[in-house]
Amino acid sequence: MILRYFTAAVLAWHWSHATRGGVVVVAGADRVAVVYNLRIRSSECIYDQFQAKESVTYSVFVESESHGQPKATISFEGPISGNEGLHPDLGTMEENHGGIQQFNQLGRELRKGAVTHWPNIKDKDKGVRFDKRAGIINRELIADWTHAGEHEDAELSRLEARRKMKEHLSSTPKSDFVKTMMIDRIEPFEETHLIKADGWYRLCVKSLASKLLVEMDLRSSSQLGGIDKETGHVYTHEERATLDENVLLKSSDASPVESSDAAPVVKVDEDLERHLEQQIKGTDLLPTQTQAKHLVSLVAEMMKMHDEHKRRVRSHRASARRNYDGVSRSGWLETLLYVVVCGFQIYTVRKWLLQNSLLSGNI
Repeated sequence: MILRYFTAAVLAWHWSHATRGGVVVVAGADRVAVVYNLRIRSSECIYDQFQAKESVTYSVFVESESHGQPKATISFEGPISGNEGLHPDLGTMEENHGGIQQFNQLGRELRKGAVTHWPNIKDKDKGVRFDKRAGIINRELIADWTHAGEHEDAELSRLEARRKMKEHLSSTPKSDFVKTMMIDRIEPFEETHLIKADGWYRLCVKSLASKLLVEMDLRSSSQLGGIDKETGHVYTHEERATLDENVLLKSSDASPVESSDAAPVVKVDEDLERHLEQQIKGTDLLPTQTQAKHLVSLVAEMMKMHDEHKRRVRSHRASARRNYDGVSRSGWLETLLYVVVCGFQIYTVRKWLLQNSLLSGNI
């Protein structure tokens, strides 16, 4: 149990990357994170099925593979399929096209549902948006990690940025205008949504003007056991593993654990039983359990700090490359400008000297 955490801590320093097409598989101790390699103006999506009344958190972290900006368009929408009961009052079949009957799927509802069905339902729930009432999620934004971590000493600036982000997330988008979110910290961008309609949902990330390495994940409260009160998002896989270990340590007593591979228990003599009776009490393991819990929390904190440090190093390396390119371009421009100015000066001086020599010859 504790050995598994030590193994996780060791393996965290030795990630194994296997490239398969446009996907980089990052193998950890307990789970596998998929990092997508996006070309310029390309997109990747992940899909998952969720039930109503559960919360879902999506997490996206973007790194620039080349010298471009770590900037991408993030969209979370659904249900895109499996929502036959979304509009039961409107029927389950759409119009007949060429003798083929088509089911109501939200892939089409996202495009034309608000226009097609709005006259039929606009008076049922006054003051409530059609997509909000039906449970349609169509969230899209642009996240920019270009300046993440550059002003970490300015606490007031970070607080102001967080306040604006909370105001933006709490406000319901009323137009198709896509806003740009400036990420102030080197960490994944996360949002939590309450699912109102059953079906399949998708999270898509699209690169804008540079090659990107994108890590994205969908976490369900029904699978990971709820929402973290401190962050307001669904528990991560690492946090869930730590909580399970704490519960296991708390529930473990001094009673031996039976193993399926263990040999049959041999009955000891009555004299030996009498001598061994009351030798080990349940309270004797309390200090050990306390130390084990503390060790589990320390290992989990170390893994979290390692992940944050790894992201920070990669982000600073990409920022250094961008700054180097900018300085290099500025140097080339200054050198070119210097050559042009020097050439113009030489031409001007030479022309002036020639004019003076001609004037002196005439005299």
